[in-house]
Amino acid sequence: MQKALVTVGLLLGMVVFTGCTCTPKSKVGESCAKTADCESGLRCVQLMCIDVEKERAEATQRCQETKDYCKVHGMCTAGNIKSLNGSDTCVADSDADCERSHVCKEKGRCTANNGRCIVESDADCKQSSGCKSKKICTAKNGGCVRIFSDADCQKEECKARGNCVASKDKLRCIAGSNADCSQARVCKGLGQCTAKGGQCIADSNTICKQSMTCKALGRCTVREDRCAVSSSADCQLSDICKTQGRCIAKGGQCIPRAKEGEQCASTADCQIGLECVPQRKDNTQKCTNMKKACLQSYECKTWGHCTYKPGGSMPSDRADTDACVVGSDEGCRQCMYCDRDGKCTARGDKCVVATDADCRRSKRCRIWKHCTARNGKCVD
Repeated sequence: MQKALVTVGLLLGMVVFTGCTCTPKSKVGESCAKTADCESGLRCVQLMCIDVEKERAEATQRCQETKDYCKVHGMCTAGNIKSLNGSDTCVADSDADCERSHVCKEKGRCTANNGRCIVESDADCKQSSGCKSKKICTAKNGGCVRIFSDADCQKEECKARGNCVASKDKLRCIAGSNADCSQARVCKGLGQCTAKGGQCIADSNTICKQSMTCKALGRCTVREDRCAVSSSADCQLSDICKTQGRCIAKGGQCIPRAKEGEQCASTADCQIGLECVPQRKDNTQKCTNMKKACLQSYECKTWGHCTYKPGGSMPSDRADTDACVVGSDEGCRQCMYCDRDGKCTARGDKCVVATDADCRRSKRCRIWKHCTARNGKCVD
């Protein structure tokens, strides 16, 4: 009997000793490696024990306080807790949440499915504002759609866009033939008179040039099934060129002509009164008031080359040029050689001594009394 008690005592001692080596379970906020390390009802998230239900309740509260999630989309419940900051997502957890949301009232998405609100039946759609205002009253693929009839299309989209028949799936109106397009406003207005792929498109430069969009905006050339601005020639056919000076094509639009000093490709790019001429200093072409440039040039002040001849280059200091030429007696009378030598009359491409009056204008007459014109010179 005594021996048996000793044996039991030893066994109990072992049990007690073994129990003393167990590590206590982690509490809320304490570290962990896995959920098994936490007290009952807790879960190990990011190496820390948390009360999942409490965290989820707090995250759900945040979802309900966030307007876009709950009130708009019906996502009023926290999803799975994956971080210490609450839920990663808000989800639609019940039909009741969806039914209170804007997407139910406006779009018929009144049924919770897989975390979001969807349309389940025609009844959902018919109670929505979208059905009342836009006739979007039929459930399809989780949303509300409108079903069109040929009569709907002819009433609503035929005259304006040429979409006169319903598509095979009845979800939209399409252009069924060239006749549909040719009677529509898009033909006369935009030059889109041919049916292709269910739409009215432009496929003729001739028709584009006859369209209102060509006359108004310079969209006179077919580009990718539309009438578009293709060149400055298109712009120059338009009203906005005549009324607003928007006569240059750039980036598919008609833009204003270039001002003085701005670069150009041709004189047509420049404002009226300016010429597109080469610039000797930097090898560019710029819009230039050549009449003014010639009058201010060295060539005018020296030789009487004061008149602009189209096609020449920009005059530059002390450089001969074919842009400015002798054009009038008035120009000759402004030059240095009129004052010095009496070369005050325009003859061909030169200023020459032609009359005694020319000589009397000169220093030769005033200083040396060479006041008589003879053989192109002033003599005494």
